[in-house]
Amino acid sequence: MTHIQLQNVTVKLADGRRETKALDDVTLSVRAGEVMGVIGPTGCGKSTLLRAVAGLLPLASGRVLFDGQDQVHVPARDRGIGMVFQDYGLYSHWKVRENLSFYFKLRKREKEAPEHIREAAEILGVDFTYLMGRFPSTLSQGQRQQVAIARCLVREPRVFLMDEPFSNLDAAQRQHARVQLKRLLGRFRVTTLFVTHDQEEAAALCDRVAFMDAGHVWQVDTYRNLLVWPRSLRVADFVTEPGTHFVEGAVMEGHFACPRFNLPLTPAVAARVVPGQAVTMRVPPRSVSLANGNRPVVLGEVEWIEPLPMHRAQRVTCRAGEASLALALDLQQSVQIGDTLALVIDADEVQVFDSRTGVNLATARL
Repeated sequence: MTHIQLQNVTVKLADGRRETKALDDVTLSVRAGEVMGVIGPTGCGKSTLLRAVAGLLPLASGRVLFDGQDQVHVPARDRGIGMVFQDYGLYSHWKVRENLSFYFKLRKREKEAPEHIREAAEILGVDFTYLMGRFPSTLSQGQRQQVAIARCLVREPRVFLMDEPFSNLDAAQRQHARVQLKRLLGRFRVTTLFVTHDQEEAAALCDRVAFMDAGHVWQVDTYRNLLVWPRSLRVADFVTEPGTHFVEGAVMEGHFACPRFNLPLTPAVAARVVPGQAVTMRVPPRSVSLANGNRPVVLGEVEWIEPLPMHRAQRVTCRAGEASLALALDLQQSVQIGDTLALVIDADEVQVFDSRTGVNLATARL
């Protein structure tokens, strides 16, 4: 198992006559045997990060270390990396079996190829066996992606680098591949960097997740902690539940106040704010419920109803002045657009951020 470290890594890419920092002073530690997810908006530097670790891009500054050894002068082919990127990189004039065995042929280890190929086929499912005698041009995009994953697996690398490996698989294939890959990574404990746009995928596969934006790593934690305890508004805006809304307000006498409602601040937040301070509240659906006889915090007019049959629920979005709030109700609950609902908000389930700095006020240092 390999411990990966990036220390103050900067990568510059040419953009016409200018150079832009695709990675800007990135420091990241991936524990030996860990599956580290990397998420973030398009263009944030996720794929550049993988290519820097692989040795496919020069570093403007900083170091990449494997088990404490600097890799700057180690060629990509000698780093012991198995890569699956969005482009498949298959040899079109070779059948699938030849694509998978080429690594062993190149190193004069042909006798090892059949067993490794059999194991990879077992991991990817019985249908994969039937692809062995076909050329890449006869495969669907999803099948080509499967072959690319298999080619990575047969090499038994010390590090896996995966850039959205399931992006071209259909929903059923993706679910199956996730389960099988999770089993594989758990069995072999290969240190893995896994880039994905699918947060559900990151939550299912990864031990920890790094959130990136604008070439920086902003937070590294379990996916659950990124979701529940984002350190900044930037993280909270990206890693969030469907139906989450952000409400602008100000601190008034220990409360979050906006035109239609106010909410007592938790002691952790109240200790870190001053009267009149502009704050932003993130309100996930789990924090909002019907008043049911309790004193309502806010009256909301129903403006949208989204059935969620898989969860036997419906997501109801209400308008309260300039603020929008959403809550989940049972499918049997009778509600119509235009209805007025009395709502309560659980102060322990919302996050409050400084509107100017974006810092989560519950976790900020005093």
